[in-house]
Amino acid sequence: MNFTFFYGLSRIVVSLICMGVFGLAFKRKTRIPALKYFKYFALSMSAWELFVGLYYIVGDIQLLPTLTSLMYAVMPFSVVFAFYFSFAYAFPYKIHLMKYLQWLMIIPIITSFLALIAPYHTLFITTKYEIYYNPLRQLTDVYHIWFYVHSTYNYTLLTIGLIMLLYKIKQPNTQNRIECITILFAALLYILSNFYRTFLTSDAALWLTPILKTGCVLIIYLTLHYDETDLITSIGSEEALESIPFAVFFLDRKDIIIYGNANARTLCPGIWKNRNVLHSKQDIINYFTVIDFSKDYIHPEKGLNTVLLQKEDTGEVYYLQENEILKKNLRTIRGKVLIFYTLQSMQDFFSSLKEKVFVDPLCSVYNRHYLEIQKLKLAVKESLPLSFLLCDIDGLKTVNDTFGHIIGDEYIVLCSKAIQSSVRETDLIFRIGGDEFLILLPKTTLEKSLSIAEIITEKVRNGHLGQHYTTSISIGCSTATSFPIDFENHMIIADKNMYIVKTRHHEMALAHTRTEHKKV
Repeated sequence: MNFTFFYGLSRIVVSLICMGVFGLAFKRKTRIPALKYFKYFALSMSAWELFVGLYYIVGDIQLLPTLTSLMYAVMPFSVVFAFYFSFAYAFPYKIHLMKYLQWLMIIPIITSFLALIAPYHTLFITTKYEIYYNPLRQLTDVYHIWFYVHSTYNYTLLTIGLIMLLYKIKQPNTQNRIECITILFAALLYILSNFYRTFLTSDAALWLTPILKTGCVLIIYLTLHYDETDLITSIGSEEALESIPFAVFFLDRKDIIIYGNANARTLCPGIWKNRNVLHSKQDIINYFTVIDFSKDYIHPEKGLNTVLLQKEDTGEVYYLQENEILKKNLRTIRGKVLIFYTLQSMQDFFSSLKEKVFVDPLCSVYNRHYLEIQKLKLAVKESLPLSFLLCDIDGLKTVNDTFGHIIGDEYIVLCSKAIQSSVRETDLIFRIGGDEFLILLPKTTLEKSLSIAEIITEKVRNGHLGQHYTTSISIGCSTATSFPIDFENHMIIADKNMYIVKTRHHEMALAHTRTEHKKV
């Protein structure tokens, strides 16, 4: 391995970096038009650098003209996609004009074709088998008329691209000016890298090319990633946004739609048919009839807008909430988020939220967190008499240690089902510990609660785990008959009564064991 090999290897590394950036850009789902053209720019750069790297690495000198042809076949596409990127970045709201710029591909296509058939004509480039004077094993290339047409065309496009970026920077309404300047700097790196390798033969320029190209691609991608317009879609993970049961739209500061979740795409399907056409907030409103709309709906402090809309085709009424998205300093507006609520979607959302936060996943009963909320609701005279049943599963630890936690969970579920099948729909069941349940019975006397406890105990006793293990549950009772209701005191009383019952069950189990031993 020599200097030539390592230089070729550096160009292969640049190719891999460009391919990696293409993959990252391709994977991202965004409505930023510039990213679409940038990813193809990175792809063409990757192909170009690959052939350049192979040019310096391969040992057979006979292959070099072919690799030269392949280099020039892919190179012009990186230039035209760089131009498309500049246009899309500088004029994102005129992206529909891109269809008129497709003809710019004609010259790159001709150049690519002439490069591939270079050995058979003298219009573009001819490679001579003479060693060049620099440290690299590079053949001498003779340029013909089309090469100068191709070069003039490329540098014209690149110059116009720079002018468009400068125009964007100088516009007074451009608020992401730092990002624009950064991308302009990266574009200059790209032009310099092309100029060095085409027209300069200085040895010092050799290593500048891979460095400049790597810097160009990485700087542009990272700038697009952190550009404030794109950051609107980074507020939450895409998975979370897609799972929200409301239609959610993200807009930039000019009210242009840049993202919508699945429900948003269903609500306004026409907006998403052509991703090259940008749509505004007004395009969303056009799907609806405004029921109540006035300038008084703007909250003077929070910047919160609300309005009622009716879908024209279905008649469904939506409550639209509009919030501004601020930067960390809470002074600069990044964009807006629009959320469309329906009564049913709000009910479904809060029902789902209640289930996730307040319901025990194993037993499908309420957990301790929900108990704290219900204490306030039940602490009224209308609940009296309010009975407390504190239930403790007997021998759960022994079952876990002997048969494993899977069987232990079956034991817990068995007891939970026995409880749920023994109480009314208006009664509340809470799992407050690993083996403890609390049942609150509004308008239930002590006698009735003792009867319910006996029913639960009997159902659990008749259950089985399939492991020849006796199932049982101990239940203690307490009933509040006067106001105010002291929840903590009644919990203590029920707990003491539960341990009395548990002791009785334990003594009965020992007596049963002695009887079985005597029989043996």
